[in-house]
Amino acid sequence: MTMNRKPLREIIKNAQHYLAVGQTEIYLDSDQGEYPWEFCTHCKPGGSHRLEIATDVWFYADHPCGLSFLWNFDIEPRSANGKGHYEIDADGCPACECEVEEDGCNCEGEP
Repeated sequence: MTMNRKPLREIIKNAQHYLAVGQTEIYLDSDQGEYPWEFCTHCKPGGSHRLEIATDVWFYADHPCGLSFLWNFDIEPRSANGKGHYEIDADGCPACECEVEEDGCNCEGEP
C-alpha cells in the first residue's frame, strides 16, 4: 500500500489499472480533502498518542470500484507536539463527526 496524492475521482477512474498491478489498498493523503465517506466501513484510533489520548483516527472504506481506501484525521496539529496542553482542532472534529454520522460509518471498530 502506498500513499496517493491524486484526487479521489482520478484514482477511482483508474481503478482497473491499480487492480491490474495488484494494488487494492490506497492510503489517501491527509491534506487531500476528498474522501469516500459514503463507503466507510469502520474506523479505529490511530497510533499517535499525546498526553494519554489517541490524537488521530483512521477511517476505512471499500469502494464499489474494487479498491479499499484508508485515511486519517488528526485531532491536533503536529505543531502541538512538545507542548504540555492540548490543541484540539475544534473546527475539524465536528466536521469529521458530521461526515461519519451522515454516511453511517461504523466507528465501533472493524466490521
